[in-house]
Amino acid sequence: MIPLPVVEQFNLKLLTSKKVIKLRPYLIAEEKILTMGAESGEEALIDSLIQVVQNCIINPKDIDVNKMAIQDFMWILIYLRKSSKGSAIDLSMTCKDEKCQKMNENDIFNTENISVNLDNVIFFNDIPLKDFKSDQHFLMSSNIIKITDEIAIEMIPTYVGYVKGILAEESDSKKNLA
Repeated sequence: MIPLPVVEQFNLKLLTSKKVIKLRPYLIAEEKILTMGAESGEEALIDSLIQVVQNCIINPKDIDVNKMAIQDFMWILIYLRKSSKGSAIDLSMTCKDEKCQKMNENDIFNTENISVNLDNVIFFNDIPLKDFKSDQHFLMSSNIIKITDEIAIEMIPTYVGYVKGILAEESDSKKNLA
């Protein structure tokens, strides 16, 4: 086995499970995996993201990314991007809405460039409950939704493997329609 170069390692507390994991930034090999996945379609992109996250988790090594809550997975991806490439992301957004096309027939004004700073990304878990305003935010302080005094629903997190399965089913359905 080829030894990995010495790279920075960092601890990250997951949002859903509250576990602390140790990660390393993604390297050139993982960047290549991401590029190939992005060029190969949705399913391949999801597979490449899963592989990169799995590769970059140092401890505990027995984490199965497919069984990870999607919130934790996204949180890891954000931190991997920050630690590997920096916090600033320049995006080019194109409006594909029919109204935009009618307003801008020349397609000149449909694209907008924006910058995102990943240091400013927060999740609801990071905001103290006292700072939430009921008219501005949908807030669940529990995973149990009370319908009546006798009926309640317990919500479970959506897992990465489940989302991957849905995308595979959609892809199969599109292939069968063609």
